[in-house]
Amino acid sequence: HVYDPESSDEEFIQKIKAQNEKVRNATIEILKRERNKLNEKKFNIIMNIDIESYAIVMNEKKIRHQFSIYKIVDNIYIRRCYNCFGFNHIAAQCTNKIACAKCAGNHKSTECESQTTKCINCAIANEKFKLSLDVNHNVWAKECNIYLKKLDASKKALNNMQ
Repeated sequence: HVYDPESSDEEFIQKIKAQNEKVRNATIEILKRERNKLNEKKFNIIMNIDIESYAIVMNEKKIRHQFSIYKIVDNIYIRRCYNCFGFNHIAAQCTNKIACAKCAGNHKSTECESQTTKCINCAIANEKFKLSLDVNHNVWAKECNIYLKKLDASKKALNNMQ
């Protein structure tokens, strides 16, 4: 959330570069500006930044602008179903069997009594595509191969919007 950014994208980018030495040579593009719904004086700004500078910014998790330091977050959202824990749909539209987020069993996650952890998405991919992905994690694990594949596809799609 940024308070009252400059009127032009270019002016905003120049101030970001001037106040943040590590991104001074970065390629930055403003993709979207929107007023914050909770505070009309603030803006949410979605930026695209080159991959080298992205790694620096995400490591720092902050950026300076005028007299403030702002939190940086990765803005890629992967839609997930809370019924089957698959991707690209929601529970209201789901036609799959219920799955547990912890053990991949056919029950609600809140009812799970299993001591085993198994990712339903990796298990399905292994079966469907004859893969040998590690399934010993829950569906929310950041190291999940299927999640990482979806995340990579989303990043590529964002890059193609430019």
